[in-house]
Amino acid sequence: MDNFANIPQDQPEELVTEKARDSQPQNEAQISLDLFRRYNNSARQAWANHVREDEMFRHNVQFTAKQRTTLEQRGHAAVPINQIDPAVEAAKALMTSRKPGWVCVGREDTDVKLAKVCELLLEYTYDISNGRMVVGNGVEDYLAKSMLACLVYYDHNAFYGKGRVKFIDIDPLEVYIDPASRRRDAEDASNIMIVKEVTVEQAIRYFPAYAPIIRAAAPMNENIYPEPNREAGEGQVFPGDVDDEQSDKRIIIERYTKRVFRVNRIRETFSQTELALSNEELENYLLIPYLQFGQTVIRKDNQQELAVLLSQIDPAQLDALQEVTGAELVKQGIIQIEPVDITKVCRIISVGDKLIAEEIMNIDEYPIKFAMNKWNRTPYPESDVRFAKGINLYINKFNSLLMAHAIRSVNIPLLIPRGSANIKVVREEWLKPDAVIDYSPEFGTPFTPQVAPLAAEAFNMVDRWKRDIQYQFGIPELMHGFTQDAPNTFRGTMAMEEYGQRKIQSKLRDIEDALMGLGRVAIKLIQQYYTEDEIVRVIQPSGQVSEVRINYMGVDDYSGELRKLNDISTVNIDVKVLAGSTLPSNRWGQFDYYVQLYNLNAIDQVELLKKTELVDVDGVLNRMNHIKQLEQIVQQQEQEIKRLRGDLQTAERESVHDRKRIEVEKFKTGLKGIESEARAATSVFDSRLNDELGNIKTEVRENNKSVAEQSKRRKENV
Repeated sequence: MDNFANIPQDQPEELVTEKARDSQPQNEAQISLDLFRRYNNSARQAWANHVREDEMFRHNVQFTAKQRTTLEQRGHAAVPINQIDPAVEAAKALMTSRKPGWVCVGREDTDVKLAKVCELLLEYTYDISNGRMVVGNGVEDYLAKSMLACLVYYDHNAFYGKGRVKFIDIDPLEVYIDPASRRRDAEDASNIMIVKEVTVEQAIRYFPAYAPIIRAAAPMNENIYPEPNREAGEGQVFPGDVDDEQSDKRIIIERYTKRVFRVNRIRETFSQTELALSNEELENYLLIPYLQFGQTVIRKDNQQELAVLLSQIDPAQLDALQEVTGAELVKQGIIQIEPVDITKVCRIISVGDKLIAEEIMNIDEYPIKFAMNKWNRTPYPESDVRFAKGINLYINKFNSLLMAHAIRSVNIPLLIPRGSANIKVVREEWLKPDAVIDYSPEFGTPFTPQVAPLAAEAFNMVDRWKRDIQYQFGIPELMHGFTQDAPNTFRGTMAMEEYGQRKIQSKLRDIEDALMGLGRVAIKLIQQYYTEDEIVRVIQPSGQVSEVRINYMGVDDYSGELRKLNDISTVNIDVKVLAGSTLPSNRWGQFDYYVQLYNLNAIDQVELLKKTELVDVDGVLNRMNHIKQLEQIVQQQEQEIKRLRGDLQTAERESVHDRKRIEVEKFKTGLKGIESEARAATSVFDSRLNDELGNIKTEVRENNKSVAEQSKRRKENV
């Protein structure tokens, strides 16, 4: 009854509509009572008896009081061979192996980014609602009580009074659906009621502000839980079995119905927000003061938006900041108004014949979602336990016959002709191993009749019955881990396991449809109640924390305008649940498949590690990234070393060449010195030779001159 937490106890009159105030509010309570008695017809009572009987049968209450007494009189233990509960648990384990995979798809381009935010919000809602327990209880009800019933509600008291949207499972016996409903999800029902029988103290604890009204309500002794004729021989206790005669009882009726309202659809172009307001709410809305600066409009009372806006305005332009009302923005076309007719769900809560609250919810579909098992186009489906119960009764009957046969085989009767022996002596000595009994053969010979052995086919029938029950629930032996009939190959076993899940997937689609409905309603309630700047965090199984911030003021990266970012009140999305996301996967087969994809370079290492059973995948990835970074540094250093080594070799070669060049230059310098000396010597030699030649020439000239003078003197002498 946690869903009653969304009734504000301090101001209960806020949820009562004007219509309820103006009319007689007790009429709605009386309507709920009349509908409860009308919906609790013979068909519904028969269905409830079957549901309670199936529930008790699953919990080992499989014998009637007469059957148990008969077995005990025969000396047999009334021990049922329960094949139903293991089948229910196995099917539940398969269908809830993992949490649902929510997928949100934006209907417009602007909703694509917010769709991922909504996926995280749905996962957050699942976690804070203890979703694994809620869905697990719902799946048990689906298998054993013929339907899953889950409710989305807003808990005003959660998160220190800030409120949170949550899920909760409802007992199908406490749900009353319009008998005329012909849809599997009961969306066509005129009314859906949740009825609980509580004591006055419980009712006051749920609604402390209404204590006088609750005490004044007429007491009710309507037992909503039937009492089948089976006897709980092992101390099982079920809802409704404990009857506190010392306390007054009250019936709490939570009724949901759909009504059509004429509302005004408001679209704020500056914030991309759409609202649906009544005429009275519209009058108050048009009086709201705003601040307008060009095309930027903010509410005057929003200090956060005002601070951001003032930080972006030049002080010289403050005169352009004007105060306007909503009516003036309507004239400018910034706020658009259109009257429309919409369907809304109304929630009426009453205790007995007294009205507690009436609320108009801003959703157009019922917040309670159903997954009906064996549906026959009525709100009274049948469960798998109902279909398999007869087979289990056959097994119990065979077990009783087998016990009788075993007792007869151990306690062998002795037929004695009358007068042939002393009966008292025979009874005392018959069971002794060394017994010696005296008898008179003239009256006949005593003999023991032989018990006919059971045929082997009888035991095969029991195995076949067990397989029939498992087939009914869609869980063959291979799904239990029994490998007697499994193929010898690894891939053959995986293929058999995959084929074995096909029947359970048919049931799982019913659960997934209900989860999709819960997601749709949850998103609508989140849009209605999550209006403040908040940070939502979700812890993944690996320990990684995913977080998102919603409804905060900031500057748009594309337009550069000041606006509310991640504003979930404006998002328009479709909610889906990944098909088979809650089913288990073959770890070895899936990992082998991913290894093949990794070897083909079709996926990266991160995607491969996600499919392992490692606890700290993120830690491994961080360490591997660190190792890769170190390897890259080492490679860079090796490349640098290679480059430096090459440069060193080049430098060494150049050094050798330089040394050779220096030696050559030195040799050349020596040669040049020798050449200079040779040239100098040659020059000196030439100079001396020229001097000697000049001297010789001079001497020759002088000799020639003297000869000529001598010749001349001779001639003159002659």
